[in-house]
Amino acid sequence: GFGLKRVDAIVKRLGGYVSRNSEDGAFTTEILLPQ
Repeated sequence: GFGLKRVDAIVKRLGGYVSRNSEDGAFTTEILLPQ
């Protein structure tokens, strides 16, 4: 799979947004990229 640092680098390069959250034992990552 993709590592978190790699995902961060790709999103930064593309001018996007990353949000991470952990609640009730679930880890989520939300990624928004411009079209």
